[in-house]
Amino acid sequence: MARRNTTGEKCGLEREREAQQEWLDGRAQEITGTGVARAVQRELFDEPAGGDGKGPPQAPWQTIEDPAERLAAFASDSHQPPSKRSEADGVLRIRRQRTGIFDSLTALGEPEIIPLGVLMLLPSVVTG
Repeated sequence: MARRNTTGEKCGLEREREAQQEWLDGRAQEITGTGVARAVQRELFDEPAGGDGKGPPQAPWQTIEDPAERLAAFASDSHQPPSKRSEADGVLRIRRQRTGIFDSLTALGEPEIIPLGVLMLLPSVVTG
């Protein structure tokens, strides 16, 4: 019975982990955009991106596929608005917390039977 409960719990946690990944994908899409190159304002002496100088410069984080890495790079991009960078950092912080919780909950071992005590029978004393 304990094994069935443990297996069911692990399946539930895996579904929750998948839902968490979908949430991260959606938040990364909302914060960083669809991957379309946004214009990055360059400083006066910055080198042109791409070397050929054609087209708008592209931020390095725009080519990253993994949503967590993309948000981390976005959060460290000083050309982005502070509010969006803070939002990306907050999403990553929540993800780290939830991942830690999932990891601790999925680290379930085999159920262990532990004796709780010894039954003690005391003779009844007949008082006369």
